[in-house]
Amino acid sequence: MTKRSAGIPHRLVFCVVIGLTMLAACSVGEVADPQPILRKADVVGSWSSPKGGEITFSGDQQFTATDLRLRPYYGAGCQDLSVAGTWQFIGPQGDSGRSLTAYTSGNFISLNFVAPGRGPCAIGIELASWEVNPPLGLCLNLDPDSPCAGYVFVKSKVAGLAAF
Repeated sequence: MTKRSAGIPHRLVFCVVIGLTMLAACSVGEVADPQPILRKADVVGSWSSPKGGEITFSGDQQFTATDLRLRPYYGAGCQDLSVAGTWQFIGPQGDSGRSLTAYTSGNFISLNFVAPGRGPCAIGIELASWEVNPPLGLCLNLDPDSPCAGYVFVKSKVAGLAAF
C-alpha cells in the first residue's frame, strides 16, 4: 500500500506554472505602440498644450503656431515663439523627402519656420506622435531615444468644429 501526499500534486503545480507562463508570453505582443503612425487627416486641425501654445495644421502643409514656449527645452537662447511655416512627415530614416508631400504618413513631423528666429530653435522643431494614455498627442522631440520631451500638444479642434 502506498501513502498519498495530502498536499497538491507536483504535476498539477507544474502544469499551472507552464500554462501561466505561456499565457503571459502570448500577451506581450499586444502592447499598444506609444508612437502611432499618423496620416494627414489625423494632423489637420488645432492642437494645444496645457503648458501653453497652440499649433494649427492645414491640409496644404502650412501651419501657424502661437505662444510656443520652447525656452525650457532649448535653453535661454530660444525665445517663446509665434511663427508660421510648412509642415511635413519625416521618413523612416529621418529624412524630410524631396517635397512637403513626399511622405503621406509617419510618426514624426517637421515644422519648418518661414521667418527663422535666433538660437537653437531658429529654423524649426520636430514633433513625435505620442499615445501612452489616450488622447493622442504631438510631443516635442529632442532625443531619438526618448521621443517625448514632455511638451505635449493635444488636438482641440478639427477644421472649424468645436473642441471634442
